[in-house]
Amino acid sequence: MKLLPALFAASALFTATTAMAADVTGVWATESDHGRVQIYQCGDALCGKLVDADQIRANPEQTDYYNKIASERGRKVKGLVLFAGYRGGPSEWKGGKIYDPKSGDTGHSGKIKLTGPNSLEVKGCLGPICRTQHWKRAS
Repeated sequence: MKLLPALFAASALFTATTAMAADVTGVWATESDHGRVQIYQCGDALCGKLVDADQIRANPEQTDYYNKIASERGRKVKGLVLFAGYRGGPSEWKGGKIYDPKSGDTGHSGKIKLTGPNSLEVKGCLGPICRTQHWKRAS
């Protein structure tokens, strides 16, 4: 009977550790341009905004120059929402859209997959062409 409380405690600890390991929110380092993207909950979905990158450090006032929508070209790149609407979990999210400020392309579909507590696979597709990046949790 003394073993039962220990099993419950171990089970609770394992569940808490698993939940923490699957937490995708936070700041992630991208593969290119020393970028940093903050992933956060937006309603019942995941969103991500650009918080830092080489081009932002070079020009903090840089605007979304390449956006295909002329009225949005004046918005700043720092803080720009790069993806939104991803649902799922605890380790894979789908169904959202990704925006690429380097090309101004919108409507990318893709997938976000937590491959470890500190590693993330981000896949964006435009039609049949997809690109995948591996991000690391920023410290």
